Amino acid sequence: MKRKWIRVLMSLAVVFGMVTALSFSGGAAEFVKLDEKCSLTVIPGNFTGEGNAWLAEQLDNASVVIDLYRVADAVPNKAGGLGYDGYQFELEEQYEGEEGLQLAEHMTNADWRQQAQKAVRIALGITMDADTGAVSGTVQTPPVRMNESVKQEIGELDAGLYLLIARRGGAGDPDVTYNDVAAYTAVSRDSDGTEQIVTMADSPDCVFSFEPELIALPGKEPYVDAEGNPVSNTANPGPWLYHMEPVLKARAQMRYGSLQIRKELPEFETVAGQNIPRPVTFIFEINAVWEDRISGAGGQKEYKDVVAIDFTGAGSETAYRPGEELLLPVGARVTVKEVYSGPGYSPYPDGTEDGTDREAYEQTTLITEAEQIFEVTFTNYYNGRHVDGHGITNRFTYNAEQDRWIWTSVHADGTVGGEGSQEGTASSDNSPQENHQTPADETVDTP
Repeated sequence: MKRKWIRVLMSLAVVFGMVTALSFSGGAAEFVKLDEKCSLTVIPGNFTGEGNAWLAEQLDNASVVIDLYRVADAVPNKAGGLGYDGYQFELEEQYEGEEGLQLAEHMTNADWRQQAQKAVRIALGITMDADTGAVSGTVQTPPVRMNESVKQEIGELDAGLYLLIARRGGAGDPDVTYNDVAAYTAVSRDSDGTEQIVTMADSPDCVFSFEPELIALPGKEPYVDAEGNPVSNTANPGPWLYHMEPVLKARAQMRYGSLQIRKELPEFETVAGQNIPRPVTFIFEINAVWEDRISGAGGQKEYKDVVAIDFTGAGSETAYRPGEELLLPVGARVTVKEVYSGPGYSPYPDGTEDGTDREAYEQTTLITEAEQIFEVTFTNYYNGRHVDGHGITNRFTYNAEQDRWIWTSVHADGTVGGEGSQEGTASSDNSPQENHQTPADETVDTP
């Protein structure tokens, strides 16, 4: 049942929120024909200008589909019938009430953006986990059009107000449907901290996010006022437009692959005269570089870190726990160098070290695909040389209440060697940090 009537005179945006409206031109002003079918062609983004050619290509290759949810019917004005100044909305029942859409005669683009957020939360049944921020949802009423292609006409639409959602799906993500809300929605935050629901779609190297939009059909061509500002409402001069071409504003971020460092140790030193393993630490320096293609400014970005792998026996160990591998953007070139090999160990089975085999101590890999793990492996052998010493890892955590860093010294065999604290300011993410002590008391700090 539809109950709420909204008269739209001066502020009905042709395409609301962060959308630019393009349309076919028409003739002189005319009466609106609400029984005439409308159509829509959605352009998912507009990356133009110097430095954006790569992003434009990525967007062209993204798997973006369009869902349209009907929010309100367009009905004749109660007073005076059909006229030059527009029509009225009759909200669908699920969008009514105090928690529903609040439409008024005079609304700004910010108002429409707020109402679009309300509409998407209702349409997709959005809920958020307070602890993790994860988004989930259950579609309340199926879209009137679903899985439509971008840049192709969506025709035979009745006059009214629609919620437009651009999301991942189609040939690139065939398993994602409109019902899989958690698979294509997320929470974005504006500069003022305001939370916004966004929908996402992927290209091979990027993830694009779009804000849901409200669009009225039919509409009118925007015009520029005396102050140079574009104005879109149903009182604009000019003809009614029954075909619209909205260009959504897309935001791009790089997609990520993962790096894992593996150490193989076929042989292991034991304490002289005893069958007791002697703990040993291996230290690796990571240097990753990639081209900055998101900002349009060009140039390179760099990531550096130092990690340690501890052994208490022969076998295979990794620098990162499964599922916690180092995330790096697609296209990153990563060089991993073994800067400390532990006393009594060599990368050569015969124990020799001539220093000419660079690959024994340094490996390079390229992150070529998103959501894949790229692994580099180093192998060391015990050369029979007994040298006292092993690694110590100092782990630091920040105590916000005391404004102090708390450190714990952990030996390679997992035993705690000491604890302490020191005053200081937390890093921006307050994440645990580590540094690694070599047998020569050299300290290597992570960035």
